[in-house]
Amino acid sequence: MSMNYFKNNSFVGFRGDDDSVAHQSLASNRSSGVTDLGAPSPSARNEVDYGAINTLLDGYDYYTSQSTITSGFRSNVTNGAVWAVLGHGYISNAVTGYYSSPAGNITNVGGFDRGMFDNPSSNPIQPSNFPGLTKGCLWFCLSLWAEGAPIAAAKTHMGDIYFNFPDYPADGSTKGLQHIFHPSVSKRVEAFVVYGGWHGDADNSSLAGSTYHYESGYTETFTATHNQMWMLSSEAQPNSNGYYVDQGGIAKMSFSNGVWGFRVNRNIAGGHQDLGQFTLPLSSAVNNDKSFGVQNYNSTDSGPTADDLRFGENYVVNNTNWKGMLWTITA
Repeated sequence: MSMNYFKNNSFVGFRGDDDSVAHQSLASNRSSGVTDLGAPSPSARNEVDYGAINTLLDGYDYYTSQSTITSGFRSNVTNGAVWAVLGHGYISNAVTGYYSSPAGNITNVGGFDRGMFDNPSSNPIQPSNFPGLTKGCLWFCLSLWAEGAPIAAAKTHMGDIYFNFPDYPADGSTKGLQHIFHPSVSKRVEAFVVYGGWHGDADNSSLAGSTYHYESGYTETFTATHNQMWMLSSEAQPNSNGYYVDQGGIAKMSFSNGVWGFRVNRNIAGGHQDLGQFTLPLSSAVNNDKSFGVQNYNSTDSGPTADDLRFGENYVVNNTNWKGMLWTITA
């Protein structure tokens, strides 16, 4: 019997908008069971089964082909759509668009799905319903893998970062990715983070920061504040569909620069004039000032900032062997 990766007309451990579930293990966020599968969720919305998805993605590593990961994800996650894959040299302006078939079936590093942006009514985002965050919003997730675990056989799935935009409601029928990326403005953002099986090691020369790692499935919830914002880049220059098209007709995720990440209580964006990038000193991931993600801030996609991966208190320095899968759930 397969796991239920996307919950329909059921709920597990429901919490209201004001309840905090930060710094709790996965088990702490779950009830002991589901009492009535036929009854609607109190929110009347579906829930992403983030625990099961984390387990699924823990089963892959950096060396797993993207076609295998995408296929496994789409086979197990109902209406799951992989709309872009990032990696060394492919973060923003080098990420080019094409039309995958079916939609949301990107299988190569450095590609994004133009069709997911061009046709939001055909690929509407399922309204969000994450523990402790604003319900019914547009959202997407970045899942990261990075080589550099202490031993070659160790898991390399760092975890999953769910970006939730509280000021951008999803209607489940007409709103999709283009409504997140156009117009290009800073948006208040919340984050729900699920740690994967990857482990940091301070004795490994490619890693720095914390000497420990939370168990796989550990979650953190970061609700919106007035100064906690995100924009891919002030230099993205998106068209009305949400991406840049150059003079040769080539679609790109951004004209220049880009940040795919989240920093607690900070405004982050890519661009030469932006001051909100999440370049942090090695010891700064403390006092609730954590960062998650990757960035090409004021550089090329393979430049000096492009291969610093952050995941809470684990900080990977100059790791060129990484990839990130951008995905959502369509309604």
